[in-house]
Amino acid sequence: MRKKAPERAAARGLGTFILPRREVRAVIVVATTDFEVYHGVVNELRDRGTTFTTIACVYPHRVPG
Repeated sequence: MRKKAPERAAARGLGTFILPRREVRAVIVVATTDFEVYHGVVNELRDRGTTFTTIACVYPHRVPG
């Protein structure tokens, strides 16, 4: 029996699949109204040479506090 492509098998819930080799990406979300916490995280990312993007809160009226 011929093996199915990994992507197709995973799409059908038949197990795990291996992603093609490419740049590893991670997502870190920092949601805080405390500027010192935000500034500390940004500085740490810069110190480690990490590429990152900062975005503003889409719904600032929903932020508790």
